[in-house]
Amino acid sequence: MGSIVLDQLNANPDHQVDFFDDFVLLDVVGRWTNVSGDTGAEPTLATDGKSDVLLTTGATNNNECYLTSNLLFDLAVGQQVLAEAKVLATEAATDDLNFIFGIVSGAGANALQDDGGGPPASYSGACIFKVDGGTTWNLESSVGGSQTTSTTTLTSAQSTYQLLRILIDVVSATEAEVSFMIGQEGGNFFRLVTDSNGQPIKHTINPTSFAAANVVIGAKAGGAASEVPRVDYVRVSQTK
Repeated sequence: MGSIVLDQLNANPDHQVDFFDDFVLLDVVGRWTNVSGDTGAEPTLATDGKSDVLLTTGATNNNECYLTSNLLFDLAVGQQVLAEAKVLATEAATDDLNFIFGIVSGAGANALQDDGGGPPASYSGACIFKVDGGTTWNLESSVGGSQTTSTTTLTSAQSTYQLLRILIDVVSATEAEVSFMIGQEGGNFFRLVTDSNGQPIKHTINPTSFAAANVVIGAKAGGAASEVPRVDYVRVSQTK
């Protein structure tokens, strides 16, 4: 994988484009689309002095609340895409929360399938997600119906914020490398997610048929309790 040239937000606007939302305001017209059609489901700004958005699902099984970006991201040779979110994925009922963050083409209703089914069966993108009945983060990359999914031992429900990161590095016309980073020290640090042998988990996708993808972050209820995960910020940067 090439060097990570996107680590600093707004480092060089001549060489990269940055999508960033710290949720001081909630713009569901120009910046985001609110995908929350179920009763009681709605993204709202925090009122406790923090610039967070609360993704409230409503208290019905399979109710969902997502924000999807109006800006799309595509892949080209020599480019990198870095997606990052700082989240507090608390559980309303032990392990019922379904949660997703990443870039997913055509993201909208059922960005997470019902009943713990995870991300869609066909899409272009990469995501970090958690499903009903589980307590750890999962990783996935996809182009159409060709998907690679990895499990982790990293607990999704923490009492402090976590940093979720995805890096896509397009190394050739037919190969892009996808790496995943998760920080569990209050969301202030991150490290590459590794497998049981201590090796970084890296997926490879073919970008030839990659469809331009939205940023998506959201939740789905896995039971009769309303889930209310929090998001501090979302950032996606791409080299030009």
